[in-house]
Amino acid sequence: MSVGSALRSIRDRALGSLIRQVAADSVAEVKASMAEIERILGYQGDAADEVAETIGRTLTRLTSELTALTAEVARLNERLERLEVSDSAASRS
Repeated sequence: MSVGSALRSIRDRALGSLIRQVAADSVAEVKASMAEIERILGYQGDAADEVAETIGRTLTRLTSELTALTAEVARLNERLERLEVSDSAASRS
């Protein structure tokens, strides 16, 4: 092996090692960034679930209150109709 080819071989190994190290460092940085993004998205997902639960409970409560209010309005309408009938009967007498 000539001196030139030995130097090229040493240079290629040194460059290859350096490139592998830079690539490994880059991969480690990307993995750390991806882990952070996954963590953030997980928190956002959890927060969205909590919001959905809260909205669901609120809608359930409002539906119940609306049902009760509708029943009360119907009861009052019936009472009003009875009063109007008795008033009209009393005014005819």
